[in-house]
Amino acid sequence: MQISARGILSKAEPGTDHAAMTFPTITCLANGDMLACWRQGAAKECADERIGFARSTDNGRSWGVPAFPFDDLTIGGHAGSLNICYLTPMPNDEPGGRRHVGRSRRFS
Repeated sequence: MQISARGILSKAEPGTDHAAMTFPTITCLANGDMLACWRQGAAKECADERIGFARSTDNGRSWGVPAFPFDDLTIGGHAGSLNICYLTPMPNDEPGGRRHVGRSRRFS
């Protein structure tokens, strides 16, 4: 393996809702795009932690605006939390080209 370039996808900033950023992952998609995922919050293991995603269409030179698709984790009136998300590319062999992302949830 050779590291050919370095950069910053997102930077933690003290005193913000992204002061702690942990568990980064990046995976390459079948179309050549890169998808990054991380956990962020005001502190590690805090109530406002959430999972962020960003996409690069130019091999990681630039990244799109982060998305936070799991902000509402209430199911049946019970609050939950999503602590980590691992990205895994999967074959595009389902009707309609659907892909699934595994995730775990912890509910209180």
